[in-house]
Amino acid sequence: MLIKNSKAGMGIGLFVLLSVIIFSGVSFAHCIWVETPIIAEVGDVLDFDTFYANVDDPIAQRDMDDMQLEVRLPNGDIEDVNMNRKDTFYEVTKDFAQKGEYVFSLTREPAGFMRVTHDMGKSIVLVGDQRPNHNPIGLDLEITLVSNPEDIVEGEELEFQVLFKGEPIATDDVRVHKAQRGEEVFTENYQRLEADNNGRFKLNLNRNYNYILESRYTIEGIRDTRYRTTFYLPTL
Repeated sequence: MLIKNSKAGMGIGLFVLLSVIIFSGVSFAHCIWVETPIIAEVGDVLDFDTFYANVDDPIAQRDMDDMQLEVRLPNGDIEDVNMNRKDTFYEVTKDFAQKGEYVFSLTREPAGFMRVTHDMGKSIVLVGDQRPNHNPIGLDLEITLVSNPEDIVEGEELEFQVLFKGEPIATDDVRVHKAQRGEEVFTENYQRLEADNNGRFKLNLNRNYNYILESRYTIEGIRDTRYRTTFYLPTL
């Protein structure tokens, strides 16, 4: 009887160990995002946060992991951005000294064993009265703004494009998470959208809400590779 129990225990232990190896470092409903404002003025110094979590978790219950933040300045230069690590998020303080578009890109080291997940996210900040057309930042999987940035301020509908390695892809996996302004918790998968053969999709804006747009793309194989990307869009 002891031998049987020992074997059963070994079997359970092996199953648990394999599960930890296979799924370690990967939370399937998680994503990363950058909660910047959408508008700033030249000379502003603003605080904002970055997250790795389920979008519908309260801040106190969110996870943490090592991440890197960069910004593309209006003049095209790329800079690393320091982040102050808190218990469940990173806090960022950034100055905005140039007119134009700041593009923030957040990345997390690939994680997982049988399925490797690459996480990335972006947001934009429009500084001053210049509204240049948005250009991709070069993430492996990226949601990019097609509409004139002025429409973020005044429009009711925005058009986006999903790119993989810089090329448009059709996908039925565009997820819209939204949170009422002033609220920290997002409604997960509030809406699902499809990107057409040119990778394009449209979002109708409700200006009482902030949005996280998320898309996923998987390359299947002996070791699957999954990409998750976000575009954080606050409204005015």
